[in-house]
Amino acid sequence: MNIIEATIMASEHYLTQPLPDNWNNMSDEDLDLFIETNVVDHAVGVPTSLIWEGINLIAEDFIDVGNLCIEAGKDARIRKLEDENRKLKSMCMEAANEIESHWASHCDNKGGGPDNLISRLSGQLAPNLYPGHK
Repeated sequence: MNIIEATIMASEHYLTQPLPDNWNNMSDEDLDLFIETNVVDHAVGVPTSLIWEGINLIAEDFIDVGNLCIEAGKDARIRKLEDENRKLKSMCMEAANEIESHWASHCDNKGGGPDNLISRLSGQLAPNLYPGHK
């Protein structure tokens, strides 16, 4: 939601009809006339400038609440990704431990084993820093 949409929504708290979609292109005189013509009963007699101020304050609150919701959603996604990352690291360590505990079965006939794989799974070697990595 942008400030123009928020202002239209907020106007419904003070007006019987929301501000038109093109309210931001209207002259100040036309806006004042629209507000005076569509003001709700409990705001009759309130200066147009105060009604407009109330609309703006509510619109800003709508934007602030929307931003808080967006940030809360981002925080939740970050926590989910961090949790997934911890699980993947744990799984890699478990795989490295499993391979090391059964090393002989993973070695070739000359005794060579998957050293790079163990290093990578245990986080000791960066992904592209070993020979033969493409």
